[in-house]
Amino acid sequence: MPSDPRRATGFDLLSEELERTFWEARCRAEGRVDTLLPGILEASGAQEPGTNRLAVRHQAPVPVAALTRALGSYLGRADLSTERGKVVDPETGRAAQLDSPLVTAPLHLSRPSRLANHHARAALADGQTIVLNDCHDSLGPWAVRLCVDLATIYSAFVQGNVYISKGDSPGFGSHWDDHDVLVLQLDGRKYWEVYGPAEFSPLRPETLGSASGDFVWSGVLEPGAAMYIPRGWPHRVSGFSDVGSTHLTLSIRRPTAIDLLDLMPAEVCGAGPTSDDWTQAMTIWRSSLTISLQRPVDLNRHLVDTSASPSTFGLSLPGGLIAEATSEARMRFRVNGAWFEASEAGVQILEEMVRRDSFTLDDIRQTGCPDNALVDVVDSLDRVGVFYVATGAGVG
Repeated sequence: MPSDPRRATGFDLLSEELERTFWEARCRAEGRVDTLLPGILEASGAQEPGTNRLAVRHQAPVPVAALTRALGSYLGRADLSTERGKVVDPETGRAAQLDSPLVTAPLHLSRPSRLANHHARAALADGQTIVLNDCHDSLGPWAVRLCVDLATIYSAFVQGNVYISKGDSPGFGSHWDDHDVLVLQLDGRKYWEVYGPAEFSPLRPETLGSASGDFVWSGVLEPGAAMYIPRGWPHRVSGFSDVGSTHLTLSIRRPTAIDLLDLMPAEVCGAGPTSDDWTQAMTIWRSSLTISLQRPVDLNRHLVDTSASPSTFGLSLPGGLIAEATSEARMRFRVNGAWFEASEAGVQILEEMVRRDSFTLDDIRQTGCPDNALVDVVDSLDRVGVFYVATGAGVG
């Protein structure tokens, strides 16, 4: 049965609008990150591909106090006996799971001896490092917003890990990462040495993990400092005997040509991909992008309880929304590697949400949308893991 040309035209217009909205969101994200970390985007090649280089900012407007308070709270309440928390021996690379919780009261990070957890305290005293994986969503809306902005700018998978060490711990030796790294020093001090890549665009296992180019920079990062290290640039770190160190590392995994080729049919790769094939592969990659959001949103409270102060929300859509027509009355959207459907009223709500960096539910209600459609859309977005509380967010 032939498709309704009016339907096809409407779908095409929606797809164009969503794509335009995505690029507008990317421009706003670039503005926020450039204000926070001047020169980082230029150094990372975000504005001119192929110009990657090291960038260090010793005084960046990072909300260190708020981040360390949030981290101390997380250490006290979270279940770190899972893969999200471990202690690592820098010399052997061996990791052991942590018990939970780490602290029984807010932790002053420069005095890690106050750790209530005997395992973690002994490990730090022995020169080991506490690693908290994928914990950006527990550091408050500022950290989530920054991760979403970076993922949007680079079309990348982004996650935040925290590293806590004591004394002159030697770190993890000289090594390079297969993703870009943005380091934010939260507490204490850390000495870094950075070297150029051993070869252009190194890949594992073709390039040895210990391979290194020429020396580039060395220095000490103190609270509020930020450093961008491109993929493949070796680095080594060490601490100081008189102070501990805590830093947040944001890993930025941008797509490589190999990643995109893996998304193409074998016959396309064999014949040689066209520009349209690369574009299609990039669309598929974007639709799978996600920022891990482990903390659930109590939607019933926000939707029903109007007596409380309205919360501000954001959408983690680093790859935008990829639309697909399903019927006369509904459309399907791919985001975060999952699909969800929306009615015609739901589509209008989605368009209104994605135009904004943050919003309250009352903001959306004031557009005249049906309340049941709003509930359906919010429930779908939360189910696929892209809906988060953004009160107080903003990286500017």
